[in-house]
Amino acid sequence: MRDLVVRRRLQQSGLMTHAALADSFRQQGARLDTLLLQKRLQLARLMAADSASDKKMQLRLEIASLELQQNQLWEKIGIAAEKNFSDYAILPLSSFQQELAKRQELALVYLVGDEGVLILALDGKTILAHELQIKKQELQALVSQVNPALHYALQDSQHLQLISPLLFRYQPRAARQLYQMLLAGFIDKTPGKKFLLIPDGQLHFLPFEILLTADITDTVVKDYRQLPFVLKNYTARYASSLQAAFNQQPHQPETPATVVALAQSMPRLDDTVNGFADLWQTRSEVLKIQKILGRAAVEIVEGPFSAGTEWRNDLKQSAILHFAAHSEAQNAEPLSSRIILEEREAGSTSLYAFEIFAMHLPNGRLAFLSSCNTASGVLRGSEGLQGFVQAFRAAGIPSVIGSLWPADAEASSRLAAEFYRYLRGGETAAEALRRAKLALLESDKPLPFFWASFQYFGVDQTFRFRQGLNMPPFAAVILAALILGAIRRLRWPFSRSN
Repeated sequence: MRDLVVRRRLQQSGLMTHAALADSFRQQGARLDTLLLQKRLQLARLMAADSASDKKMQLRLEIASLELQQNQLWEKIGIAAEKNFSDYAILPLSSFQQELAKRQELALVYLVGDEGVLILALDGKTILAHELQIKKQELQALVSQVNPALHYALQDSQHLQLISPLLFRYQPRAARQLYQMLLAGFIDKTPGKKFLLIPDGQLHFLPFEILLTADITDTVVKDYRQLPFVLKNYTARYASSLQAAFNQQPHQPETPATVVALAQSMPRLDDTVNGFADLWQTRSEVLKIQKILGRAAVEIVEGPFSAGTEWRNDLKQSAILHFAAHSEAQNAEPLSSRIILEEREAGSTSLYAFEIFAMHLPNGRLAFLSSCNTASGVLRGSEGLQGFVQAFRAAGIPSVIGSLWPADAEASSRLAAEFYRYLRGGETAAEALRRAKLALLESDKPLPFFWASFQYFGVDQTFRFRQGLNMPPFAAVILAALILGAIRRLRWPFSRSN
C-alpha cells in the first residue's frame, strides 16, 4: 500500500526504518512533538484559569506554526519513503515477540490511511500483513454504527455528554462487518484467547469487544445476552501506539497493593447540559470497593478537596488510583479536560489533564477512571490521541481503565465492584475487566452502552492486596469485651484468695 498517510503511520510507529530517513528527520519530529505538547499544556492552563486572552491567541498561533512545520517534515519523510520504499526492513522485534508468545497473545496493529487500512499481526513468531481496501469515510461510518458517540467525540464534546441509553443505537450488522474486516482473518492465528489491539484514527473509538463473531438473522436486537460478542471468548487490552506497546513491560512489585479511592464531594444530579448521570452513587461505589478489598487495602478520600493538597500526596503512595466522579471532556483543548472532585457555591475543585501530565506517580500501577469520556480524546497526528489515558501514562502509571462515552452511574459502580472482586480473586486486570463486563451483560443492563465503553490500556498485571483485620466497629467492640471478660475470669481466683 502506497498511501502516504499509512507510510507516515508506519514511520511514527517505529515499525520500519531506512538509512535514507536520516536521524535528523526523527530528531526534528521528536523536537516538534515536544514543543507542541509544551505549548498545548500552556494553553490548557490558561483555558482552565480563563484568563489572558491575548496570550491564548498567541499560543494558538504558535501551535498552528508548529503544526505546519510538522506537516512539512512528514511530507519530506514521505518523499524519502517513496524513493526507498522497497528497501524498508522490519526492525528486530524479538523481545516483543517473546513476550507475546509467553502470554499467548496476538498483537494487531491498525494503520489507517485515506484509501485503506494496513493491518499487521504479530503472533509471537511471525509478522503478517493485510491490506484492507476501504475509504476512511466508509470506515468511520461503520464505527459510528457500533459506537454512536463517535461523531460527537470527534467534533463536539458538549453534545457527547448527551449520549444516553435511549440514544445508543447499536447496529449488529455493522458489528459483524467490522469483525470480518478487522479480526476474522487473524483470530484463529493466536494460540490463546488474548488480544493486544493497537488502533489508529477512528479505530481508537471502537470497542472491539462488541463486534460479533457469527452472523445473526435479526436486524433488531431482541436479547443482547444472546449475541456472539467477541467479549464472550477473548480478552482485549489496548495500546495507543506500537511504540507504547514496546514500552509496556510488566512489573510485579514485592509489596502488596493499596488503593486510594476518590469519591466526588457534594455530588449533584446533572442538568441536561452536562448529561443525565446521577452522581449520588460515587460514595457508594468506593465503599463497595473497600468492602471487597478490605479496609487495610483501600483508603477513601472524600474531601474537602479544596482544603489542601493532602489528597494529591495520597495519589503518589498507592498502586491503584480509583476516581468515582464526574468528568468533562474538552475536545477543542483535550489537555483542559478535567475530573471534577468537588463542587461548591464558591467554585469547583478539579484535576485537569495538563496537571496529570506534570505529576510523578512512582508507585502507581493502575488508574481506574470511573467517569464519563475518560478514554476519549483528540487525534493529534504524530502526537497521538491526547486525553486522560495519555496523561496518566505520562505521569508513570502503566495501565489505565477509561470510558469512551458517558458512563451510567449505577452501571459503572456495579462494573467497578465486579472488577475488584475478580482482581482480588487472582485474575489479571484485563481479564477482571472482561469478567466484570460479562456480569453486566448477563444482568438487567445488557445494552452495550452500560459496559462496552470501558477499555483497558497498557500492561496487563495481577495484584495482591494488603491484608488486615477488616471487621465492622461493632464486631471489634464485641471482641474487645470478650477479651476483657476472659482476663477478668483468669484474675478472679487470685483476687479472692487474697
